[in-house]
Amino acid sequence: LVRKASKPKTTAVLLIKPKRGTPPLDPQFVSALYSPTYGVRVIVLATSEEDVEHALPKQQLHQSYHLRLRPLAFRAGEIEQLLDRMLATRGSPELRTADLLPENQEALRSYGWPKNLTQLHKVADAIVAHEKHGGVRPASRALGVSPSTLHEQLERVGLIARSVADSERKSLFRS
Repeated sequence: LVRKASKPKTTAVLLIKPKRGTPPLDPQFVSALYSPTYGVRVIVLATSEEDVEHALPKQQLHQSYHLRLRPLAFRAGEIEQLLDRMLATRGSPELRTADLLPENQEALRSYGWPKNLTQLHKVADAIVAHEKHGGVRPASRALGVSPSTLHEQLERVGLIARSVADSERKSLFRS
């Protein structure tokens, strides 16, 4: 697997799950992955340093560069830029955070983001689906969730939709 992945040079992203009940990664696999022989760039994503220490053998842990990202709750000024990027990658570059209803812009800045980027990704999916499909019901069908789940997801963050002039449609954005 590692040999094939390195032909052309590639990046391997390891998502480390919380250590509760999860066994450490196989040391031989990790050793091969980190081996300069194959030239695979390894990026490890984890929610805590403790989880990484549990999952990776000490040698690979000490070979790695560590970047700590502050939670979104402490980076409110970056949420607009992150969300704009997410909206664009979901095929909706015309949707901009700056065009949201003022109440929605404030809700995004003031929300605590307990699940960080995972939650922001879900919010981006919900916004795009809501705008492309014209409301909670059609958006929920497109996302494969119940309307109540989608409504709760938007409501939890504090996003509201207003009626669009001369239409039955509702929008999270200014007309």
